[in-house]
Parts: sequence; C-alpha cells; structure tokens
Amino acid sequence: MSRSMQEIGEQLVRESGSILQRDVQSALDAEDFNMVVRRAQEVVELALKGALKVLGWIIPRCMTLLLCFPNRCNEREMR
Repeated sequence: MSRSMQEIGEQLVRESGSILQRDVQSALDAEDFNMVVRRAQEVVELALKGALKVLGWIIPRCMTLLLCFPNRCNEREMR
C-alpha cells in the first residue's frame, strides 16, 4: 500500500534527526569538521524536503532555489 506524502515527509524528518544525532555528532567528536559540514548540509536538505512533503508540496527537481522559485527571488532582488 502506498504511503501518503505526509507519512513520507515525517519519515524524512525523522531520518534527518537520526543522521544529526549519529553522524554529525560522531564527526564532531572526531573533530572531522569537513564531515560535520557535509552531514549537517544533508540534514538540512532532508528536513526541508520532509517539511515540504508534509505541507503537500511536490518537490522540484532543480538544483538551485533561484530556478525553482524565480518569482520569490525576483521580489527580493536576489538575481
């Protein structure tokens, strides 16, 4: 049976928390700061993706937010 977008989003948020507790803390304890930054970035991306899914958004497959949300970027003169 297929899961709802909300269930998938909640799972992604839980996974991001697990990565934060396990991988980021481990890298921080080892003073591997490059890995801390990489894993922290992954956590933020996964949590954001999960939050958008919970809200019912279909996540765009673009690599930059400027391309995904051009109207919002223009409003704030980010171009």
